Amino acid sequence: MTQGECMVMLAVAGRMYGRDISDGLVEGWTEFMADITAEEGVRAVKQHITESHMFPTVADVRRRVAESRVDAVDVGAAWGEVRKAISRWGYNRVPTWASPAVAHAVEALGWREICMTLVNDVPTLRAQFERYYRAYLDGARREANSGALEAHTQAERRGQVAAGAALAGLLEQPQAKAANEAKVLRFRAQDEKGGAW
Repeated sequence: MTQGECMVMLAVAGRMYGRDISDGLVEGWTEFMADITAEEGVRAVKQHITESHMFPTVADVRRRVAESRVDAVDVGAAWGEVRKAISRWGYNRVPTWASPAVAHAVEALGWREICMTLVNDVPTLRAQFERYYRAYLDGARREANSGALEAHTQAERRGQVAAGAALAGLLEQPQAKAANEAKVLRFRAQDEKGGAW
């Protein structure tokens, strides 16, 4: 996400929460949103606005984006898919799975073992399946969210992160709404010239 895109996204949130947006705040957000598209960021902020009364943090937006990137099926539906495959394929042929989370859970438990489970043990098997399924999704979300942290660390090593300036910007006195709107227009104009918008 470019600085101009971050400014527009933060301006939307700022209007909704009655908060002024400083240049330092935009710079800080831009640094941590570099691997996120404008569409993903705006969608995450809009979702946050509908669900929270607090101004979003970078962590809030990144978590929502990570969740949207992981193609997760409800665990009940995933278990239903496994049960149907047992009836359709039996234990001699291992089916292919549309979801990597389902594939991970089935592989962890063993396809043959799943198929051979006694009826009385099915609730235990389902609980184990859910544990592996959720663990895979949690790991996938963490992995999807770790890109910016790694990029930030590398940028710090190269000396490209102006943390002091970003912190100073975060501590600035709030500016007038008119000044924020002027910034939005300025960033949009810069992005239009560069073709990034």
